[in-house]
Amino acid sequence: MLIRYLAHGIRGEFQQKNGKRTFFLVNTVNLAIQQCNYLKEHTDLKVKYYIGSLNVDLWDKEKWGDELMENEVFVMTAQIMSDMLAHGFIKLCDINLIIFDECHSARGNHPFRIIMKHFSDYPKDDHPRILGLSACLLNGKSKKHQLMNEIRDLELTLHACVETSLDLISTSGANYHVTPDEYLERIPTIADDNVTLINNFLVKSHKSIEVLPETVVINDVDIEIEGRPKRLAEAHIRDCFAALSTLGILGLAFILKKLETEIQDLSIFGSNIEMRNTGEVLRQIFHECFLRCKDILSADDSGYMNCVSPKVQKLIKLLSKTKELFECENPTVIIFVERRITAVGLSCVLNNFINSVPSLQNFKCCHITGHGPGTDIKAAQQSAKKQEEILQLFRENKINLLVATNVIEEGIDIPKCNLVVRFDSPSDYRSYIQSKGRARADPSAYIIFCESDMFENLCRDISSYKETEKTILNICSSREIPSINESELALNDDLIKPYKPFPDSPTQINVHNAISLINRYCGKLPSDSYSSMVAKCTISTLTSESFRAELQLPMSSPIRTPIFSDVLPSKRLAKASAALNACIELHKLGELNDNLLPITNILPNNVEEVSDVIEKGPTGSKKRRRTYDKLISNEFSSGLPIANVECNVYKIITTLRKDLSEVFDHKRLFATMCHNTTRKFCLLTRNSFQRIPSFPIYTRRGEDYIRIEFDKKVVLSHDEVNTIFAFHEYLFDRVLRTKTTTLSFDAHNSSNQVIVGILDSDDDGNFLDFEEMNSVLTKSRVPYIKPHPFKFNPDDYKDTVVSPNYRNQENNPRLYVAVIRNDLNPMSSFPKSIYETYYDYYKQKYGVEITNLKQPLLEVDYVNTRLNMLTPRYFNKKCGTTTITEDGKLKVGRKFDPDSRQLFVPELSIIWPLTSSLWKKAANLPSILHRLDSLLLAEDFRKDVARNTGFGCIDLPKPYPFPDLDFNWELYSSKDSGNNEVALQRQNTKHFVDVYKTYGPSPCDFLQCLTLANASDGFNLERFETIGDSFLKCSVSIYLFCNHDRFDEGKLTRARSNVVSNRNLYKQGVKKNIPQRLHSSLFDPFNNWLPPGFYFNCEQKEKSTDEENESVQTLPESEPKVTPRIEKTPDWNDLQIGVWSNDMLKSTSSNKTTSSTYNPMKTNPAISNQQTLELWAQNNQQTDTVWESSAKKFNGSSISSEVFNISEAMMEDFMAGEAAADFEDESIGDGDHENSSLMSKLPSRYVKEFVGDKSVADCVEAIIGCILTRCGEAAAKKFMTWFNITVEDSSPLKIPKSIPDDIVKSRAVDIDHFTSGFDRFESIISYHFNDIGYLLQAFTHSSFCYNRLTDCYQRLEFLGDAILDYLITRHLFNDEREFSPGSLTDLRSALVNNTLFASLAVRHQFHRFLKHASPLLEKHLTEFVQLQSRVDHLIGFSDDLSTEDESEDVAIPKPLGDVFESVAGAIFLDSGMDIEAVWKTYYPFMKDIIDIYSQNIPISPIRELQELEPEHLTWENFISDGKHCCKLSVSKSCCVLGMGQTYKSAKIMAARKALRKLKNESCLKFS
Repeated sequence: MLIRYLAHGIRGEFQQKNGKRTFFLVNTVNLAIQQCNYLKEHTDLKVKYYIGSLNVDLWDKEKWGDELMENEVFVMTAQIMSDMLAHGFIKLCDINLIIFDECHSARGNHPFRIIMKHFSDYPKDDHPRILGLSACLLNGKSKKHQLMNEIRDLELTLHACVETSLDLISTSGANYHVTPDEYLERIPTIADDNVTLINNFLVKSHKSIEVLPETVVINDVDIEIEGRPKRLAEAHIRDCFAALSTLGILGLAFILKKLETEIQDLSIFGSNIEMRNTGEVLRQIFHECFLRCKDILSADDSGYMNCVSPKVQKLIKLLSKTKELFECENPTVIIFVERRITAVGLSCVLNNFINSVPSLQNFKCCHITGHGPGTDIKAAQQSAKKQEEILQLFRENKINLLVATNVIEEGIDIPKCNLVVRFDSPSDYRSYIQSKGRARADPSAYIIFCESDMFENLCRDISSYKETEKTILNICSSREIPSINESELALNDDLIKPYKPFPDSPTQINVHNAISLINRYCGKLPSDSYSSMVAKCTISTLTSESFRAELQLPMSSPIRTPIFSDVLPSKRLAKASAALNACIELHKLGELNDNLLPITNILPNNVEEVSDVIEKGPTGSKKRRRTYDKLISNEFSSGLPIANVECNVYKIITTLRKDLSEVFDHKRLFATMCHNTTRKFCLLTRNSFQRIPSFPIYTRRGEDYIRIEFDKKVVLSHDEVNTIFAFHEYLFDRVLRTKTTTLSFDAHNSSNQVIVGILDSDDDGNFLDFEEMNSVLTKSRVPYIKPHPFKFNPDDYKDTVVSPNYRNQENNPRLYVAVIRNDLNPMSSFPKSIYETYYDYYKQKYGVEITNLKQPLLEVDYVNTRLNMLTPRYFNKKCGTTTITEDGKLKVGRKFDPDSRQLFVPELSIIWPLTSSLWKKAANLPSILHRLDSLLLAEDFRKDVARNTGFGCIDLPKPYPFPDLDFNWELYSSKDSGNNEVALQRQNTKHFVDVYKTYGPSPCDFLQCLTLANASDGFNLERFETIGDSFLKCSVSIYLFCNHDRFDEGKLTRARSNVVSNRNLYKQGVKKNIPQRLHSSLFDPFNNWLPPGFYFNCEQKEKSTDEENESVQTLPESEPKVTPRIEKTPDWNDLQIGVWSNDMLKSTSSNKTTSSTYNPMKTNPAISNQQTLELWAQNNQQTDTVWESSAKKFNGSSISSEVFNISEAMMEDFMAGEAAADFEDESIGDGDHENSSLMSKLPSRYVKEFVGDKSVADCVEAIIGCILTRCGEAAAKKFMTWFNITVEDSSPLKIPKSIPDDIVKSRAVDIDHFTSGFDRFESIISYHFNDIGYLLQAFTHSSFCYNRLTDCYQRLEFLGDAILDYLITRHLFNDEREFSPGSLTDLRSALVNNTLFASLAVRHQFHRFLKHASPLLEKHLTEFVQLQSRVDHLIGFSDDLSTEDESEDVAIPKPLGDVFESVAGAIFLDSGMDIEAVWKTYYPFMKDIIDIYSQNIPISPIRELQELEPEHLTWENFISDGKHCCKLSVSKSCCVLGMGQTYKSAKIMAARKALRKLKNESCLKFS
């Protein structure tokens, strides 16, 4: 009601008007959930509960700020709010009401009282209101004269007054609830010989365990482990005594049975030999005791009634009469006991009698014991979930007899009970009041059992309790609230002042929360399963009233010296004082932030914090993709030729380096069509091109190298400029068909302003051939008139390109004229018997009559429409690799019939104005221009790098120093049994080492770094990215290690992750415009390349999009899902190769139905339903826009334009005999033109690039790798510095010392002691340490707390891991076999992992020198070393599936691999940071395994299984007996279980088992 009354003050936004918050504080988790649910049901406020299991201890200020914004009422355990106030997450001035449930707890160091101490830091007006609730104000047995003081203390603490109500609290006949009848039941003491006999046996057994040890010996060092194992044995014996005296022999027998499993597990699975011995001793004792009890029980003939204690007998008689006493069929009963073990035993005893005594059979009994610290047996503890399940059954009356400890005395919501029995007498007033309050049914009774010898004392206590109750009712009414000064004086009882980071800060740490903060800090330190990061406190007694504590933090902490407390009057205060002093020192060292919380996220100064947009994927991830403007080189983006202004002419020189025409010129026509001509294309621009390397393109005749050379300077007239612009537009629009409806020609508005012209030469040199360009333009405008009769002139068909004039001109093919066949004419026999002659074929099929029957036929070949010539035709663009067989050869086509020819009738042709020789060269232009622009951009970046880093040369000397762009392929042809084959192999090229070191990486190197695998180019960044990633990690690790000598491994790892993360690399890459330079998609001149002089027309794009949507709606549902590559076709109303006459238009229209029934090429599997395509072609009389846009709407694999356009009818027109099968797809191997990249689907794909964040980060790593391999480590570090990745300072890095100089002098004896025997290890690794302290640190495990000279090995492991990763990656990268990126990654994963390192460590005896104090680690080391010896050190060296199963059950100790890495770090530091010294030492260890894996590259069992059964794997992770387990099901054919120290290792083991089982059972076929 009070919350609702004050709700107006909490409905606003936090920290705004009416934006305060209400807190409801409780002591237990169950109460938090219970009260939260109640408030949700009865208010409209936003209520949420907060408990420890939600990991609220790990929340920071930002997280709590979000919670405070979202919710209005906070129900939580008191400690959580105490921490919130201590760390400054909330201020009291932002709270309107605090409710303390069970407020009587606000005494001593309880969180309630700690919270109230914060009130003194705020003015009175900022204090929230306080409401304390309690059913009982007192905790212990207070005398009458002490009541006033206790109540006053509570009022002073809460700054409130106590109010009581007769209606709510009094138990003397109130109307609010029923007052139970109270009874005291005296239990007589009866001597029992059998009980005495068992008691004597237990006394004797208790003496026998005195010999059990209290310490464990590991590595010749005594380790105290909290009084165990002796303390554990004593606790179990005490439980047996309590069960015997309270329950009798039957109860003890049940308890012994419960202990049996636990003790047996201890004797077998104990963590060390001492614990296992203890378990065996207890097992023998309890087994003997159980047998004695069993004999006594067997001899009893009273139904065990004589084998229980008198108290149990009295209880059974009482329960037998409950029906009569309460006149109820199923009375509800609670029995309160003091000990958990008693609750378990009594529940078992009662269930035994319920089954045998008829008057008890209406009862259903269970017990509740709660959970928490203690030495109780496992069976005596219950989880919160189990406890709630039992309570729910009790509420539903499915259980009506509950045996419970004080866990349900208060706070828990339980039903009204008829009978409450105190099996053990109440210990204090609170227990008496709370337990009696559970008897609320009508009628009800409250009965207390008490032994005879304690009966009088109990009577006095009960009388005192009743008198106390009356006194409270009298004095607690109309009391005044104490003043603020009185409350502050009462609360200010701390001898030690709290510590604040700033004077006015609400954040503070005091003696009450200092210990918990130290524990939290230690929990954040890096550790493994073999060590526990806890602080060790030793208290010295100076006098009877003065104590001093010494606190030693774990080894991973930067504070290695002890921290002392002040001299204080109690041990508790001394311990808290030491913890507080430690917190102060940690804050000064930067280990705690200004909220006095452990620092976890380390963000170097030069790394920006990034706010991620999770919906689109985190920044830097592969899922997060963004659109960028494509960057065009400066040479291309300006410099458009202008009339009467001097411009430069650059000639394109083509040189054939690898002639493969005999392989790819299947019909031997290419050489025939190669006419000798001096004409070539040239580039015109006012800009000057930078010098760039020559580069290859791959045409039908082989590998051509392109060189761009300056020819001359010219000044053009207005007419010449207009002519060259018109020719340029005609070339890219009508010839190459690269113009679409979304592109418009306007050279002045284009972002690509290089213009293409024709260059010819004579005796006087080269000149712009305006005569030829004007001729082409003029002929394109001459109307086409079909001659009648036709006269054949051979000169008209030399060096020409033709198209048929009788067909539907949409996608009409272009044909090179190769040979004039004078031996054939229209009257020659047609290859197929259905027609006699060619004349009959055309007349009967198309209604076309040939007038000249003596004209020769033309042998033709199809014009190459594959405009992407950056890679060979047989290059697989989908995966970026060549599809080569094992013998290094690739078949590029089936067996061709050399006699098959494509024939054509001259009379039925249209002659294109551009010669075939120029047409072939024009087809190369898109690839040449694209590569030229890319290299110019790369050259700009090269200069930018040289300018900002200081290495390399900005202005290059003459001659040009860099080699040509070369993919390092060896291309050659061969013939075998008539099959055409080509072999494509990588060559091992000799690097221009001196050139690179002098001038830096070449533009070709940078272009490779800017090319993604998705671009399907001849190279990509992946190899450079692999070595760059490794070197980046290594360099950053070294820098952080040397500059942050106080950072533990965890902080170093987090700091490194922030620097080398994809998120940071992406941010740095964006600053340098890396995304705009990237080539992320397949180069497709028809879809994502902006031709020079054209620009992207946004308005036309919107119109085209609307037409797309309209045309798509007309498609029938049965339309096949294919994605053809539809080429640009002429607009027949304005054909620039001749204007059609009306008769010809009619003829075309009349033949349209016939021509549209062409069957797409049957040999192409991509077209599955020809009729729907034909119907669509008939019904859509649209422009090429509709064809192009609609084709993109299909889903499926794209096919080349030639395949889509060439029909069976066309082949019949041009081919004889089997010529149809001889049609050559010029785009073979190109893969998808459109679907290979998402970028090509974007409407603005011509000017935009769609790039993933991770690709940008990969590019940065690739550039680092490129500079590293070309110019060395120093240059790579300079580049990283330019990219805001700090890996070096102006002065050399300072190597941290292993042991401070002052300690070396003062503790020389300890150093000699700990380093004894290390000379033997030095001889094993053939390296002598100058500073032996590094080696001591490298071998010190975090559990070995006796070495306070150095850190543990974790920091060196961090360093060594990065160094070994880089050294191994570098070795693999430089291997003469030049492993592919995938193989490089697989090898790196196989050679850099903990399993392999652990195996190597054992093989070379590293484990013999490891210093640790962990019993579990000692056990795992022994097991692993023994296994290694049995299998001859094969673990980690082989993935052979025949390895025995036992290897999978043996844990591979991670510290072994860690030590292998930490020693590498130690050598690196000891040698003065000489990385080659590390490789010189470690390479002999790893040479054999590197050679083995390099010959047969291993893959992970998980990956191998996924490749075999990608859709039939089910993984299930869980924990069993403290081990990580992974259950793997494979296609219902097998199910295996893997176990390991981590989920990853368990998953690998499961995959290994599954593979072995599947192989053995032949469930899968392995290739």
